[in-house]
Amino acid sequence: VEGFPHPETPSAARYVPLGGALAPGSLANVFGDTNTLFKRSALEALGGWPDDLEYGVQDWEMHTRAAMMGLRSEVVAAPLYWFRDTDQSRASASTPSVRMNDKQLRLRPFYNSRLLGG
Repeated sequence: VEGFPHPETPSAARYVPLGGALAPGSLANVFGDTNTLFKRSALEALGGWPDDLEYGVQDWEMHTRAAMMGLRSEVVAAPLYWFRDTDQSRASASTPSVRMNDKQLRLRPFYNSRLLGG
């Protein structure tokens, strides 16, 4: 397909999610990413998707909350898609203040949890 690398083209980086690994998930998003399927019952138990528009780690927050609630997470251990990272990508084009906000908000589930007395 035009615009996509051949599946056997070496990539500069690989993202290998671990699933519900809570301890490393406090430091890096090891759970999964925005290409995640949630059961409706899980979304309802989690209270829905975070609706903050000015940050880019909503998926990380959802996975963290799910792991903290003990919801089961399964990972497909195979490359299923190519993520195109360009200068216009959300991760690359965000401002320093948005990136700082992301760093703080990714920890919101821990701040709000009973693990920290919240």
